[in-house]
Amino acid sequence: MKYIKATFIVLATLLTTRSHAQELYGFLQSVACADVIGIGVYGGPVGNPTLASVDRIDNAVFWLGDPGTNSVVLTTKFFDDPFYMDSQVDIGDTVVFWGMRLGWVPFTSNTVFRGKPVSAWEWREKQMQLGSAGQVPDPPYQFPGTWVNVTTSSLSTVSFISNIVQSLCVSPNLNQYSETLIPPLEVGWESELSLFKKDAHMELLALEWGEGEDFLVHVLSSPEYPRKFRGLALSYLQDRFDWPATNTVPVP
Repeated sequence: MKYIKATFIVLATLLTTRSHAQELYGFLQSVACADVIGIGVYGGPVGNPTLASVDRIDNAVFWLGDPGTNSVVLTTKFFDDPFYMDSQVDIGDTVVFWGMRLGWVPFTSNTVFRGKPVSAWEWREKQMQLGSAGQVPDPPYQFPGTWVNVTTSSLSTVSFISNIVQSLCVSPNLNQYSETLIPPLEVGWESELSLFKKDAHMELLALEWGEGEDFLVHVLSSPEYPRKFRGLALSYLQDRFDWPATNTVPVP
């Protein structure tokens, strides 16, 4: 079998790479900052590093940022383990991984955001406006890889992440992106998608607070969104865009 040399890619999450990080949290914000996202098989630890554990992902298929190989090596030491990290991964488990090889162009001091907290959608948009990732990271060598173990999950987790990557990173579309947030919103805590429940909830709140009239009309008019988010959209339309107080949420 032809030997394929592993490409050593240092992956970074948003929590360790930006002074703005305290404003952001969770899966969606780290994906918004990623330039590598894919699915593969956990291959176990590699080497004996002194600063971080190093783990190999084999048979990698990339949704974003294919570096030209089917194997990546991630540093995976966290000072504060994130909510979505599965520490129980075993060799042979399938994982969805994401992160950064290098770093984005830093935001300029006069960058103005539409809302606060900043949505993952707007964070990604601002970074793309400034330019693609590829800057030397600062500080270096402190960028952990991140994954979700999907071996014991059904296809709904993989489908959810794939749809997020497509609508947020690959072919950005605000309405489609917000619709991809719907599946976890009203599931019970026993559902595998409950892992993303809080993140999706807070992201949709941030979108309604920061985005414009057309987006709010889309949410109000679409019965797929939970009733409370459609009602909030109407409230913002009345408060921010002078819609009549007599308007009501359309009945499906």
